[in-house]
Amino acid sequence: MAGKTTRVVMPQLGESVHEGTISKWLVKIGDKVVEFEPMLEVDTDKVNAEVPAPVTGILREILAKEGETVQAGAEIAVVELGADGRTTTTAEAQAPAPAKAAPKVSEEPAERIPSPPRGESQGEGLKSPSPSAPTW
Repeated sequence: MAGKTTRVVMPQLGESVHEGTISKWLVKIGDKVVEFEPMLEVDTDKVNAEVPAPVTGILREILAKEGETVQAGAEIAVVELGADGRTTTTAEAQAPAPAKAAPKVSEEPAERIPSPPRGESQGEGLKSPSPSAPTW
């Protein structure tokens, strides 16, 4: 059974860069991709960059082949989310997380710490004469 998927889009690699050429895929269909790790290399007229995976999962489809020039925002790949190559039983997949008890809030009043009087905290409120102002 296929899991939830997300489509990977070509990022905009600069303010005035609107397309890029896929120079090399660093992963193959069926490979695990990890969020923020390099997934492919893209060349533009201004920059050559590695594009990181936006999510963790399994690469299921490559929509843009090496050598193709693709517009920023165009879909370039499909990743199955949360896929790690292992199968999980339905009991494991549907088991609810254990509930955690809410932390107790103390009903005792907190210790009061007085604020410093006005104008006495590290220079606040103190005025020094301006060097250009007359002092008559």
